[in-house]
Amino acid sequence: MARIATSPLRLLDKHRISIDASPDEVWSALARALARFTNPGLAALLGALPTRGGGDPMVVGSAIPGFSVTESNPPARLVLSGRHRFAAYALTFTILDRGPGSGSRLIAATHAEFPGPVGRAYRAVAIDSGAHAVLMRRLLRGVRADVRRRAGVPV
Repeated sequence: MARIATSPLRLLDKHRISIDASPDEVWSALARALARFTNPGLAALLGALPTRGGGDPMVVGSAIPGFSVTESNPPARLVLSGRHRFAAYALTFTILDRGPGSGSRLIAATHAEFPGPVGRAYRAVAIDSGAHAVLMRRLLRGVRADVRRRAGVPV
């Protein structure tokens, strides 16, 4: 099992999307997206902690398979942290209010460490291959699509 690094995790990437909605609406859509984000089988295969989800994904102390909610400041910031055999990681969501009538900006930043040769190999497969970026962009687009559907705007 990878141990949580005592030094700050390194920034891997940031993904951003503009959403024509208030930060509160984006926060709610992010909550719905994270509530659907469940793959306990993959979490167990990787030896991720926590393996199972539980509670509201926007409340500190709750869990999503592979992630614990470690910081929540609605509707501006949410931090999910976790670890598995090959990495220690954190995913930070920041919602910026772009001003009246200008909507919001949702930013997802990933920080991680991949200790040892097996960790580096895992990074090559999961991160350097582009797979992580594809999943993050899909998650952000899903949040925007959810907001649009709820507003009656064609997706």
